[in-house]
Amino acid sequence: MSQVDSRGQLTALPEGIMMPDSTHVLPRDGLYDIEVRQMRAGARNNSQSRPYRLSIQID
Repeated sequence: MSQVDSRGQLTALPEGIMMPDSTHVLPRDGLYDIEVRQMRAGARNNSQSRPYRLSIQID
């Protein structure tokens, strides 16, 4: 089960799922873009990470 701290940041994920290197929630006009970046093996900086983005509409 996932765990989230008081700031809404992930602190633990289910076994077998890697913790993302960074997670950002970007609110804009009722639409929330959630971007998660995972570093590739051997990457030296965030520019070599893979972004995954999910958009959520909240009415």
